[in-house]
Amino acid sequence: MGVKESIGGIAENFNHPVQAYANTLPYMLGGLTLVCLILLMLSGMYMALFYVPTIQQAYSSTLNIIQNVPFGEYARSIHLWAANIIIVMIALHLARIIITGSYKKPRRLLYFVGLLMFFTILFLTYLGTTLPLDQVGVDAAIRSQQTAALFGASIPFSQMLGPSAVAHTSILIVALLLLLAIHMYLIEKVGISPKATKHAKARATAGEGKSNFLVHLTRLAGFGCILTAFIGTLALVSPAPLGHPGVYDPSVMITKPVEAILYVNDKMLDVFGPTSLLWGPGLLFVLLLLFPILDRNPHVYWRKRLPAMLLGLFVLAWALIFIYIDASAPTQYNGLCATPPTNGACVPANAENQTLENVSILEGESLGLNNTLYYVSNGTAATPMDVYGGYVNVPSKTQDESPYIIAALAALTVAGIAILSIDRLKKLYRRR
Repeated sequence: MGVKESIGGIAENFNHPVQAYANTLPYMLGGLTLVCLILLMLSGMYMALFYVPTIQQAYSSTLNIIQNVPFGEYARSIHLWAANIIIVMIALHLARIIITGSYKKPRRLLYFVGLLMFFTILFLTYLGTTLPLDQVGVDAAIRSQQTAALFGASIPFSQMLGPSAVAHTSILIVALLLLLAIHMYLIEKVGISPKATKHAKARATAGEGKSNFLVHLTRLAGFGCILTAFIGTLALVSPAPLGHPGVYDPSVMITKPVEAILYVNDKMLDVFGPTSLLWGPGLLFVLLLLFPILDRNPHVYWRKRLPAMLLGLFVLAWALIFIYIDASAPTQYNGLCATPPTNGACVPANAENQTLENVSILEGESLGLNNTLYYVSNGTAATPMDVYGGYVNVPSKTQDESPYIIAALAALTVAGIAILSIDRLKKLYRRR
């Protein structure tokens, strides 16, 4: 096969028919999720050039990225905001799938693969919080130790960071890309789900439609430029925070736990212990897995499958509200305690001599009273640094780099609007 034939084959793949409604924003949420994933991978690869995954240098290398690496703090902020926005995009994409019945045969396998991608991204996000080894990172690593112990593995804290970094930067990424390839293959094989009209039923639609995939990609590029500019603006206005060097104490969570990402909260951990770290996300996975299996109604119109649609939306809303409540719950300072409060009473301790012997500060950095624990109202604990501030103020290059960043964001916004406008003008011209 010659070069001309190869190019022709590629062009033919981009010009295969798709339905016109597939070019609307609700049907592009999956593609916009991919845009977030690309931003995460690019920013992550850039930071990986300078990050050192050892407990001795993880925190200091993170500081170096913020302080000395060109656009380092901005890349880290892009990474944080893209990780948050990708969850929002997945939730909206999943809501559209539930409302339009896009999980029904012959797309059931497509739905299951997408669900596996969702949970892979959740675990990627969780492991990513461990890498800076600030207090949130240390607490996340402790939870990873507890989870490993459920399988009979006792992993010293000094050996936790390497496997977490490898899983976050390679193993889970490779798994995610393989799932993505399968997902895209299945979409091409069965086509976009039928438009959810009153009498529509689930069926394969590959090869149907008056539009084509190139038009779909063009509009996706326009929306993708605008989404990238939006994430970039959030990263510039609200940079990623960094906590103080972590205090390692396996007996207590010192900062607000990050288990909400995996649909586990303090009450579940108090009642069921670390096992909830397994069945918490497992319960959500099973619920999202079950309702498409139970819903065998072939109709995709929402009124003809109202119970199944409401069940699916309820499970999704429950998961999102769970995250919001657990992440936004206030942590109120109740005073300095030598030990956890007994019967709700906090016994004051002398800050000069009441410390916990098994607490150690990573990086070997002396932070005054940072090894004295303050117990707070939600049953967790905080150090004086957490109570008074919580984050370090690290000088960075972002202020000097902001003119270049703003210019790039403006260019992305203009490009996105131009792409969408040109596509709209072409449609108007064709109608004439």
